Amino acid sequence: MVYVVRITQADIGARVMIRRRIPGPIPLSDVLGTLQSWSSRVLTVETAEGTRIQITEEDVVAARVIPPRPPARRSPTDPAAQVTPAAGRLGTDTDIPAPGTIVRTRPVAQATIPDMTDPQHMTDPPHMTDPPHMMGPQHMTDPPHMMGPQHMTDPQP
Repeated sequence: MVYVVRITQADIGARVMIRRRIPGPIPLSDVLGTLQSWSSRVLTVETAEGTRIQITEEDVVAARVIPPRPPARRSPTDPAAQVTPAAGRLGTDTDIPAPGTIVRTRPVAQATIPDMTDPQHMTDPPHMTDPPHMMGPQHMTDPPHMMGPQHMTDPQP
């Protein structure tokens, strides 16, 4: 496998991934963080947790600049993620409807529900009726190539 070092001292301040040699049974380890400094043949990388790791140039196996860290996603239990109800719409957090609930923004004067006993609603829709070319007894029999006693017996070898 070929490893390539694609960072320079000009990348100080950038987010980098560095694969380095370490002692032990697994000879390589990756460091992900911001390149803080590069002097006296030693690179200093600060991880997202705030840990500063120093790596000698000789231990660097591969390195590259990577895109900035994506913004943190908020969890549904995070208080900062809670949406504050708009003034005058909802009073308290208990007034927030459950997900999937239909919320009306304007009051409805009267709901109109069609009367399903009305004969107008009891007719079949056009797509439920047979088209004219499918009507008649000819469509209840076998096709012409399947008619006759030869199709009633087992085929001869």
